[in-house]
Amino acid sequence: MANNLLGFFENYSDGHIFGWACNTDSPNTSVVVELIIDEVPVLAAEANIFRADLRNAGYGDGSHALKMKVPAEYFDSAPHKVALRIKDSENNLPPSPTIIVFGHRADGASRNISLASMLPNAPTPLMSLIMPTYNRCAIMERTVRAYTLCSRWEEVELIVVDDGSRDATAHRLAQISAEHKNIRTVSIENSGPARARNLAASMARAPLLLFIGDDVEPVDQYFIETHVKAHEAFPDNGAAVLGKITWPSRTDAQVNFVMQHVQGEGQQQFGYKFMEPYRWYDWRQFYSSNLSLKRNIVSDWSRDGYDEQFTLAAYEDAELGYRLTQQQNTQGRSFKLLYVPAAVLAHSHPYSVASFIRRQVICGIMARRFFEKHPEIAAEIGIDEMNNKLREPVTDQPLPIEHYFTVFEGLKSWALILEQHNGLGSQNWHGDFLKAIFRLAYCEGYLRTVARADANLALAARCVLDRTIGDLNQAIFREIIGSTSPPKLV
Repeated sequence: MANNLLGFFENYSDGHIFGWACNTDSPNTSVVVELIIDEVPVLAAEANIFRADLRNAGYGDGSHALKMKVPAEYFDSAPHKVALRIKDSENNLPPSPTIIVFGHRADGASRNISLASMLPNAPTPLMSLIMPTYNRCAIMERTVRAYTLCSRWEEVELIVVDDGSRDATAHRLAQISAEHKNIRTVSIENSGPARARNLAASMARAPLLLFIGDDVEPVDQYFIETHVKAHEAFPDNGAAVLGKITWPSRTDAQVNFVMQHVQGEGQQQFGYKFMEPYRWYDWRQFYSSNLSLKRNIVSDWSRDGYDEQFTLAAYEDAELGYRLTQQQNTQGRSFKLLYVPAAVLAHSHPYSVASFIRRQVICGIMARRFFEKHPEIAAEIGIDEMNNKLREPVTDQPLPIEHYFTVFEGLKSWALILEQHNGLGSQNWHGDFLKAIFRLAYCEGYLRTVARADANLALAARCVLDRTIGDLNQAIFREIIGSTSPPKLV
């Protein structure tokens, strides 16, 4: 780009391209920028929108931002090579060109374009690291830079899908990918981690895929190498590798009682506490934050990968693991996960009572999608008892469901108050109490998805409340038995 022409292709969001451009020789005059899609000029607009940050950076009066609406015909579920170019010049705004999937066609049709075919020619990598990211710019950057320090980094490719972030994620990704030739990026409308992972897997060129999160970073340099060597030891197509996830040991990482509980005795997030190293496990431990498998176990990731109807981050990975298990079984083969705790990542995702309750409600909502696809797994995901009650006929005048939800809110508020004022974790019963509340939130999320007019919601809610009362009784029991001075016999 000419020295007097500056600018940046910032991001894509809500059907619009955002960026800025300025001629420093004439800083109070707008320049015209063209939108180039698949190497064809599509439209042009003046970069004349005021932004205080541009003015403060010394770019004239600051009226140099632009917002360009993408034409509807490009919302075709296909990848497009997109650039912003200052008109009548050869100056693309960095990081142009970039790959963007603008959105889905209403009729579900799509152009048959391979994402991999749009990448620069390069040697086939040993492994493709798959990372979706959304609105976690600083954490994402720290995570990516941690992977660049791993041994064998130059033998892999990292594919980061920006899932419609509204912060500075696109800008930071552009800078990082400019530093490392093996980092690929693609931007999409916010659609959830399932679609983001499928797109990245479709871009992947390596025979091995390693699914990671944007908030889990390796604790040592051997992380990538450990996954690779495990696959070399077990080359069978149905052999996947599950690494371990821990909380960070950094001095600035505050691991509170909630975090200790959900990844410990509570087991609401990961089941590592009761897993044995280097044993085989099934789809229930399919955790996409630290899991690698053979790419060709799924023939077409865009069609047969993660179910994109799981629009929230819950159960989309377990469902894929379950489906792969079924598919392999029908072919007389198996799909299994080797637990390799030497491949360890630190999870920078603090939780409070409130945030984990929200997470549990989301899990309950997505449990409905899992059940609708695979009714036989109801018991495995803890919804069989509720479903049985929902199917029972209404034989009396039940209390309105809102009354039960009000009680649920009160119980959740009790947990919030304990955390705020009473030193959560200071009593023996607090762990059992949290387990009850988090299960309650999960069940509530599931019940809120039920829309059938004949569903006995009140009876199902009563079942949930009875179960919660039973859990709380166990909490009282644990407090008495677990105290330093057990009750005396009289």
